[in-house]
Amino acid sequence: MEEKLAELSQLDKEGALCQKKLENTIAVEKVFSEYRNRLLEEKRASVEKYATEVFCQITNAPQKYKGIKISKDYSLLLELTNGETYQIEPGRTLNPSTGQSKVISLSYIAGLNRSSNFAAPVIIDNPLGLFSDEHRAAITRFFATYGQAGDLYGLYR
Repeated sequence: MEEKLAELSQLDKEGALCQKKLENTIAVEKVFSEYRNRLLEEKRASVEKYATEVFCQITNAPQKYKGIKISKDYSLLLELTNGETYQIEPGRTLNPSTGQSKVISLSYIAGLNRSSNFAAPVIIDNPLGLFSDEHRAAITRFFATYGQAGDLYGLYR
C-alpha cells in the first residue's frame, strides 16, 4: 500500500509540474504573439510613412492627396487632404488614372524598400511610359536621388 500511495503522490507532483509547464508555455506564447503583432504594426506604419513621403513627392495632385494609408488587411488606401480615406475598388469610375495608380505602386515599393533591412533594386519594364508630363518630371527627380549613398530611402546602409 505504501508503494501505491508513493506512486500516486509522485503522479500528483508530476501532474502539477506539467500543469505549471503548460501555464508557462501559454504565457510565453502570449508574450511572443503580442510582440509579433506590435512589430507587424510598427512595420506597417513605417511602410505607410515612407510610401506617403514618396507619394507626396511624385504625385501630380498634391492639393488632392495627403498620402497613402495601409489598412489592417494591407490594402492600399488614399488619404485625401480633407482627411477622408479612399479605397480603390476594381471597376470604380472614380479610381485614380493609370499613371496615378503606377505612382501609388511605385510609392508603396519605395516604402517597402526603405523600411526593409536590406536594399532591393527597383526594376521598371516600361520607364515612365504611361505617366503624365508632371508625373514623369517628378519621378525623374525622385529617381535621381533614389540610389545615392546616404539617401533617405536607405538603399545603401
